[in-house]
Amino acid sequence: MGKTPPYSPQQHGYPSQVAPPQQGYPPQAPPPRQGYPPQGVPPPYSQPSQQSQNSGSTTVVVNAPQVVLGAPVFHEVSVRCTCPHCRAYIMTSTNYTTGNMAWLFFLILFFLGIWPCCLIPFFANGFKDVVHTCPNCGCVVGRFNRM
Repeated sequence: MGKTPPYSPQQHGYPSQVAPPQQGYPPQAPPPRQGYPPQGVPPPYSQPSQQSQNSGSTTVVVNAPQVVLGAPVFHEVSVRCTCPHCRAYIMTSTNYTTGNMAWLFFLILFFLGIWPCCLIPFFANGFKDVVHTCPNCGCVVGRFNRM
């Protein structure tokens, strides 16, 4: 039998797998990486190079992000915050006061007929509200209400 020539796509009208290089066009750059700045661009918070530090003619301005803190959340424990009255950065002092939760449990126990136990909410801190005060000026900074 005769030897058959190897198969080539051009013989059957198909384009070749590898495109010929185009003449006169610059080579294509790879696509940019996702999540990174383009190559050749310095990061936004970069330090100047040693050459520009020594020359004294380059000024670098770094825009640092501003941190804005929200209002403190008051719970049972002391909180670090700025006192709105004396403007001091403090750790609040906490005091327990009788609030709505203590009175509600008192009424529930009273109407259920549990006479000896109806005064427990007035002595247990778990039923009382928490008042946060400034140790410097003594003003009330915040309050944690149980209800």
